[in-house]
Amino acid sequence: MFVYPANPDAPLPDLFVQFGQTPEAPVSIDAAAIEANREQWIRAWSDVMLR
Repeated sequence: MFVYPANPDAPLPDLFVQFGQTPEAPVSIDAAAIEANREQWIRAWSDVMLR
């Protein structure tokens, strides 16, 4: 998996430039919601991934 670098001047890998897609409507989650739900989300993710 590749994510865009924090530095906008950093070069992107050729394959990412060729095949990567920019999301039309990226989603942001409020920091308070992350704090309130983090443990539950991690447990749920772990339950699924460690089956």
